[in-house]
Amino acid sequence: MTYTDILNILLTPSVTFVIGILTVIISRNTNVSSIAMERLKFVYHPLFLSIEPFLYQKVTFEDVTPFLDKYNEIERNHSLLISPKLRHSIRV
Repeated sequence: MTYTDILNILLTPSVTFVIGILTVIISRNTNVSSIAMERLKFVYHPLFLSIEPFLYQKVTFEDVTPFLDKYNEIERNHSLLISPKLRHSIRV
């Protein structure tokens, strides 16, 4: 057994391990960012647009009703994208 054979035996698993770890990290970050973009596009942006005209104003229940209607529609269509914290805040 030569020096290059030993080096190949030791190097091959470590290179495979490093490439595997990098692949997991990159794919994980890509998936998280796409979910965050979907959450922004389908949940938070529509909710913001429905409440924006009433920001910094005194609001009544009638003013909040379109926001709640929009939230209920989003909850029916995109329930998995709504964070539990937002869901709890709306329900309380």
